[in-house]
Amino acid sequence: MATLPVENLAAQQQNRPYKRLGVNRSRGQLRSELIEAAREILRDGSYEKLTIEQIAAKATISRRTLYNLFQDKDDIYRQTCEHLIKTVGDLMVDEIPERMSAIDGIRFYVASCMEIYSNAATKDLLRIVVRDGAQHPWIAKAYSKQIRLPLIRVCELFILKKTRRAPMANGAPYHVGAQIADIVKFQVIGPLIFGLDNVSVDMSAEQLDIIIQAYAGIIDGTAQKSFSVSQAARG
Repeated sequence: MATLPVENLAAQQQNRPYKRLGVNRSRGQLRSELIEAAREILRDGSYEKLTIEQIAAKATISRRTLYNLFQDKDDIYRQTCEHLIKTVGDLMVDEIPERMSAIDGIRFYVASCMEIYSNAATKDLLRIVVRDGAQHPWIAKAYSKQIRLPLIRVCELFILKKTRRAPMANGAPYHVGAQIADIVKFQVIGPLIFGLDNVSVDMSAEQLDIIIQAYAGIIDGTAQKSFSVSQAARG
């Protein structure tokens, strides 16, 4: 009888079907369902309140099957957080097109931040960071390293390119990106991550646009200054 290559056997094992209330599910599907169940439970509670029994019941999967897929509570908690980080990371843009004007670039950045912070995965992730960050500092560090800092650097790089002839003060482009991202985060989910689901931040689109114009004006002012100096040098 012909034997399958090792990699094919591994793939078969990965997709080996389990029984779930009379319905077949692959190993990967069951893992996804358990992670989704843990995610839903964590919306309303912290790591301390999360239990294997809750997760299994929520996913209608036996504890025995759960332990075939995850080592323990810490394993499923970590993989749930990592899944959320990857989901949010997939929403992020790599750069602001340099051809954009300062104001269009900042509007593009604000829209990108809005999309990220309005996403359900981001809200779930930040709830976990706020509730469990002190007990599990790795989740706060992972959020900062993989989401917050790359998002800020998108704006920082755009500003550096726009003001390359007359650079802003050291660190200023980074802080502009951070301030804009934090304004949007607070606007979209500030109260939500503290459990105030029905509270909205009272900032209109017009007020937000004033902030955009102010930051764009700083960038344009630096760019215009560099242009004038360059013109004078040629003259």
